[in-house]
Amino acid sequence: MISRFRKDRRGAVAVVVAVTAVAMMLFVGVAIDSTRAYYVKDVLQKSLDSAGLAAGATIDAQYLQTDAQEFFDANFASLGATAALDTFNVSVDPSGNVITLTATATMQTSFMALGGIDTVTVAASTEVTRETGSMEVVLVMDNTGSMASGGKVDAMKTAATDLVNILFGSETVHPNLWVGLVPFTANVNIGARTGWLSSAGQTIINNDDFHPTTWKGCVMARNYGSGGDLTDTPPGTEGFMPFWYEDTYYGYNNWIYGSTGQAAWAARDPDCCAVVETAGPGADGDTGPNNWCGAEVTSMTPVKATVVNAIAAMGARGSTMVNQGLIWGWRMISPNWRGLWGGETPAALPADYNDPQVSKAIVVLTDGDNSFTDTIKTAYGTAGDYGGTTTSRNADMDSKLSTICTSIKAQNVQIFAITFGSGISSGTQTLMQNCATVPSYYFHAPTNSQLQTVFQTIASELQALRISN
Repeated sequence: MISRFRKDRRGAVAVVVAVTAVAMMLFVGVAIDSTRAYYVKDVLQKSLDSAGLAAGATIDAQYLQTDAQEFFDANFASLGATAALDTFNVSVDPSGNVITLTATATMQTSFMALGGIDTVTVAASTEVTRETGSMEVVLVMDNTGSMASGGKVDAMKTAATDLVNILFGSETVHPNLWVGLVPFTANVNIGARTGWLSSAGQTIINNDDFHPTTWKGCVMARNYGSGGDLTDTPPGTEGFMPFWYEDTYYGYNNWIYGSTGQAAWAARDPDCCAVVETAGPGADGDTGPNNWCGAEVTSMTPVKATVVNAIAAMGARGSTMVNQGLIWGWRMISPNWRGLWGGETPAALPADYNDPQVSKAIVVLTDGDNSFTDTIKTAYGTAGDYGGTTTSRNADMDSKLSTICTSIKAQNVQIFAITFGSGISSGTQTLMQNCATVPSYYFHAPTNSQLQTVFQTIASELQALRISN
């Protein structure tokens, strides 16, 4: 019987089939669960990738984690109950340019549980390197007398310094960032760049007209009758006249004493005369040939301290001609002026318009309306020199500003426009809003505290422009 049992093969197939069936079910189950796990990993990876792109486009570090989380959650939600998120982490390297994201998720198995495997954990990671292009930025800042009230000039300095600090980050010298400063009143001080003067301007400089002081750098509006005040034509093609404030004899700017002094001055006697100049912040003095000549421009530099110090040196004195500030902001960033600025601006700058690796932007701020008064000499001379009425002269300055804005934007230079304080008219607010590249690039800051927020917002927008390259 034992021998027959050993030789009996009946039912063996059933046993083999049963064992094989279990194995096949486990195999199929593992394949199904593995496919589900790969799907979970794919969704997890895509969720991380989208979160990484969102984080890479976020400038302000305090929002980076939030933005990444929102994008991750929106994509990961497509898994429904298939998997549960275990971890999600975002880290940024010290430079702020490399962002690393990691995540893990747990999936409940369906068939693998038969083999004692109840869950599968999947992991994914991604790394985003933010490639930033170069940027040229010019700050065109109102230094007029109205800025002296209510602590506005100090608020402007603080806000502008915040912007510079945000742009430079931890860098003291930035290899891809160039920032310039144009303080303006009713004229602009270009510094001791005598080579930019016309031959007639050179004559004034060389004839001791500024004796016993020297020309400080303010210039007249160039050939405004023929539109030279509206262009970025370089000085080698069309030069400038120095701003020289005549003696008003016994009036406001009486800087040559007495009739004898006047006669001696006419005879170019260099020892005849006296000048009273009381130094003030951002101004050459109270009387003299440089009267109403404010702080000097700072051409584009990669050195943070240079810009910060120049901002600190700004003052508040004189009347308002935003068009004069903006035209010099344009010239500072225009490739037609390449190699002319010197100082810390290299000969290769400004870069070409529409260079895909370089973003260009101008930030212009004013706290008042254009004001061509009867009492102050401007870059356009006196009211009598220019002609017309106060209303028509101011309207002309507004029109010039509008023309300059249009010309700058046509070169794909971004304009951020700010009106500041409560004393600015609705007409000027509209003018500046139209000057901005897009409506969101215009800001009105009625108070000092709001101005700081505006500059921080603009700094974020400028960083975004660099990243978009």
